[in-house]
This record gives sequence, C-alpha cells and structure tokens, in this order.
Amino acid sequence: MIAKGPGNKGAVWVARRIPDGYISGHANHPRIMSFPLADGKTSITTKEINKIFNPEVETVMHMM
Repeated sequence: MIAKGPGNKGAVWVARRIPDGYISGHANHPRIMSFPLADGKTSITTKEINKIFNPEVETVMHMM
C-alpha cells in the first residue's frame, strides 16, 4: 500500500503475481514501487476482480 502523493488523500493497494517456485517476504516497507496502470488485460483494478484467475493478469490495484 502506498500513498497517492502530496496533497492527495487515500492510498493505492497493489498486488503483483509471483512466479511459480518463488516466494516474497517483507515487513514494514512497500516493495512494489512502480507498476503498470490498469489496462484490463495484464493489469486490472478490483472492479475487474472476476479476471483474477486469467493467466495473463499480473497486477491488481485498488485505489482507496
């Protein structure tokens, strides 16, 4: 989860697909610093969550 930026209230929640055979672990610091904006194919918003199991989807984002 990252902030929207100076002067903007809210946050952006982002999840990235981790390839099979890999793991990710971190604490107290966001690791996803850049990500593609939603295009409806490889990067989706939570409004398109029904696409989550499509193999081409790599990023899910939600703006709060």
